[in-house]
Amino acid sequence: MIASLLFVIPVSVSRSLFAEDAHFEDELGANVRRSLRLTFLLLIPAIILLFLLGKWLLLLFGGSYAANSLLLLKILGLSSLLVGINMIYFSTLRIRDSVRELVIITGFITIDTLVGSYFIIPATGIAGVGYVWLTAQGIISIYVLFTLIRSYRSTTPAGHHD
Repeated sequence: MIASLLFVIPVSVSRSLFAEDAHFEDELGANVRRSLRLTFLLLIPAIILLFLLGKWLLLLFGGSYAANSLLLLKILGLSSLLVGINMIYFSTLRIRDSVRELVIITGFITIDTLVGSYFIIPATGIAGVGYVWLTAQGIISIYVLFTLIRSYRSTTPAGHHD
């Protein structure tokens, strides 16, 4: 639940992007870049605080809980950067009415996380879920970045950069 507080940032920024560009798709590229910058600007300090204060936050739930979940909290904190990239892309898919791609991507993340967790938990404990989640988000983020770069290059006139 503590890590999910970080996920509020990309969710909020991506919803703002959707609201902003739902009717003005011609400004989508510039707004995506702005949204990514804002997401990272807000997330990076929050992740640093999470790394510095995470142990003490978890101690509120007991010493054993803190000892067994700190690594997972850190992994999920780092994954929020990838979630940020992906959530912004999900908004672009909603704006472009690309529901099929959105369902495929979110389905991949869900299935990968569930199946991967089933197999990795016996070897790694609860932190394994974080590793699987981070990996799934990372795979999608790589796809998203290549897709956005390719899209940006094909729509930007030669010599013109924001």
